[in-house]
Amino acid sequence: TGVTMAQEAANTAAVDQSVTIQATTTDEAVTAQELGVAEPTLLPDSKFYFLKNWQRAVQGVFTFGQVKKAELNLKVASEKLLEAQKLSEKTNNPAILNKATELYQNKIEAVQKNIAKFKETATTSAAVSKFLDKFTKQQILQEQIMDKLASQVPTSTLEKIQQNRERQLEQF
Repeated sequence: TGVTMAQEAANTAAVDQSVTIQATTTDEAVTAQELGVAEPTLLPDSKFYFLKNWQRAVQGVFTFGQVKKAELNLKVASEKLLEAQKLSEKTNNPAILNKATELYQNKIEAVQKNIAKFKETATTSAAVSKFLDKFTKQQILQEQIMDKLASQVPTSTLEKIQQNRERQLEQF
């Protein structure tokens, strides 16, 4: 009976999670809060943006453990995607937008490399399982932002975004 109750609880949690994801995906605007990051204020077009990159690099050096590194990379990827979205609202400069989406893609690839190192332990480690659930939810939210971003950028940048999205979906 204890095993049956545990299975029922797991099924209920899975249904709750899918309802939450469906409710989130129906919203058009994804907020920084939903992604678990602060609203970006310093954007890549600023001459002081290098300070933000330095801060992120220092954080990366002092982050230990594969799951923690993956969490940090996911957070930075979300920040970079929101920065690209804000840039698209601010400017139509294809070079800046291409660079911003490329930086986002690089961070997502870093997360996926981290996941490849520890995904086998998902069934035995609660931390890994929790991170993988978070990653899945964030990928859905990030995909929504990419959809919106695709409608706001010049054609040359749109092609680059579509290539990145295809690569990301293949790896996801």
